[in-house]
Amino acid sequence: MRRGARRGRHAGTDGPADARADYRALRHPFQPMDAFLDDQKEAMHEAAMDVPQSQAVPVPLAEARALLRGAGARVDDRSEMLFTRRQIAQPALATAPLSIPVAGGARGRDIILKPGYPVSQPVAGTPHAADPVRGKRSRSRRGCGHLCGRLAGGWSAGVV
Repeated sequence: MRRGARRGRHAGTDGPADARADYRALRHPFQPMDAFLDDQKEAMHEAAMDVPQSQAVPVPLAEARALLRGAGARVDDRSEMLFTRRQIAQPALATAPLSIPVAGGARGRDIILKPGYPVSQPVAGTPHAADPVRGKRSRSRRGCGHLCGRLAGGWSAGVV
């Protein structure tokens, strides 16, 4: 074998270039696609604005209920439920930030939630958090029978 015949892929270089992508600040190069027509978007927004008026949110802190009542919300003190009016939600949406910095467990894991910046994060849950009634489930088919019943329509029947 002649001398220097097996030099490998990076022959004549000092090694691979030290250019690393910053995966926490990726930028989406394309314009967002319009999956819905403008009138469909407006109809969805109007329907979403009706939800806070018809669906109640529990607010156990009396001071918070008083503040929201002063802002014009409908509050039921007996049940501690809040019904937000459109007049409160609409200005709040107008002042919502366009970007949200999210602090990670380590400083190098911070991300920014912002249009045009894709974020991929692992999501998981523990069994005792996902199923507070029964806690950790066994891996056997018999041990998860209660879950299969819930998936087969138990939620719509009021079984929790």
